[in-house]
Amino acid sequence: MTQAPSPAAPAVATERLRDALQAMLTPRQILALSRRPATYYSSFRMEELGVRLDDGTNFELVFKDLSPGALLHDARRCKPPFLLDPRREIAVYRHLLRPQRLGPQFLGAVEDTAAGLYWLFVEKVDGAPLWQVGDLSLWRAAAAWAARTHTRVSGHGPARAAQTNLIRYDETYYRRWARWAAERTAGREGDAELRTLWERYDHVVRRLTRLPVTFIHGEYHASNIVIRTTPREGERVCPVDWEMAALGPGVMDLADLTAGNWTDAERADMTAAYRDVTPRGWTEEDLDYCRLHRGVQWLGWSDDWTPPREHAQDWRAEVVRLARKLGI
Repeated sequence: MTQAPSPAAPAVATERLRDALQAMLTPRQILALSRRPATYYSSFRMEELGVRLDDGTNFELVFKDLSPGALLHDARRCKPPFLLDPRREIAVYRHLLRPQRLGPQFLGAVEDTAAGLYWLFVEKVDGAPLWQVGDLSLWRAAAAWAARTHTRVSGHGPARAAQTNLIRYDETYYRRWARWAAERTAGREGDAELRTLWERYDHVVRRLTRLPVTFIHGEYHASNIVIRTTPREGERVCPVDWEMAALGPGVMDLADLTAGNWTDAERADMTAAYRDVTPRGWTEEDLDYCRLHRGVQWLGWSDDWTPPREHAQDWRAEVVRLARKLGI
């Protein structure tokens, strides 16, 4: 989820949106429907909708158009095709998040394979993205949320992998990213250490594939985590944007969360919050291997694509630093 305006012109006619929502809300009737560009968007076109019903209910929701034609230009240019499946996020909300009451409330979806239409409707969570929050206790809360979710859903993830079209973090996945990163960085001056890493990446793959596998968000960046504070609920951690949900090592989500310019003490504080909930099955070194691979993925994106500012980092330097630390 990146902070930038969605396209101003609606791509879907209001009447079609209204009809889709009405089918989900019957017998209540929609009296008014407003729409505006989403404040945040991800790889696909998103809008915020305001709904007024005949029983006096007023609420807001997020409409996400996951249809292939709604893929935004930057994502179309840089995201590998094997990552794109318009059914995945809908299935994750329907089959994994809703039963566990996790994330934004799932309101419904439209799936029309013949027409190539995939629409997702979820609760609009009012709050600030975590990357705009300086309170480290909320970052700890996000780490603990991930750990609890990995524990709660771990028994359901593998059984529903096919049903939810989850990405699989297997040997093929890891090697593919290493190959792309090697191609993107080939021929650059002073990259002898990266070339050594590519030659020894089999060791990284073996280490990662030995880690316990669970259901993960897949892009558990601070920009995809909304913090909502209410008098009744207190502080609520609400991850959004589940396009890249996967079966992989749980600490891969922790690696995403703790990426960036943290001090060692701050990073250790968030790691401890995760470990308090999920103490077994991984080590600090395993976490560093996950961080290394995430850095490799950032290097493997398109040559002409620049990460948004909340993800901006010298990923080459981070990969080299971690490779040295791990003795690769």
